[in-house]
Amino acid sequence: MNPGESEDFDRARASFETSDYKEALRIYESLAARGSASAQDFVGWMYLEGLGTPQDKQEARRRFLEAAKHDDPWGQYHLGYLAIGEGNHEEAKNWFNRAASAGHVQALYRLGLMYESGRGVPADDHKAAEYLQAAADRGHLLARRDITLRLLRREHNLWRKSIWILALVRIFFDGLRIAWKNPDDKRLGKH
Repeated sequence: MNPGESEDFDRARASFETSDYKEALRIYESLAARGSASAQDFVGWMYLEGLGTPQDKQEARRRFLEAAKHDDPWGQYHLGYLAIGEGNHEEAKNWFNRAASAGHVQALYRLGLMYESGRGVPADDHKAAEYLQAAADRGHLLARRDITLRLLRREHNLWRKSIWILALVRIFFDGLRIAWKNPDDKRLGKH
């Protein structure tokens, strides 16, 4: 990224954080037109949420596809997110796998949930635990919670159960601390 692009990203982020979504969208679209895959994904997300523009899922999908073509893991993740919403679990799995191969935390978490529930993939408790643990190891709070709940459900010793309950309380307060500092922190599991 050259210095001019970095400044543009900073201006776009500042506009977004002050809820000037139209200005943020204008700057991100300019960056996307210059070839930035991450800006392309962010524009797609703004269309998906209707921020600075009317909500438009088709335009969002087009932007996510453009970002994914350039191996942007967020673009790949968002395509999986759209596919889940449409009930296309096979497509979602494929997009989440691509994003997860780049270490995308939310994609790892979503794959864990898919293997846990058996939606779009054969239910596989071992694979679910692997994906959830990988996401938890990268700080994903919901994955940490789910891993802890799995351990709690399997525990029969009252003393050990209380330890897992304390772990859940800690995860809860970690989430509050993170949300207090930055409500948009990706570790909170937002898309």
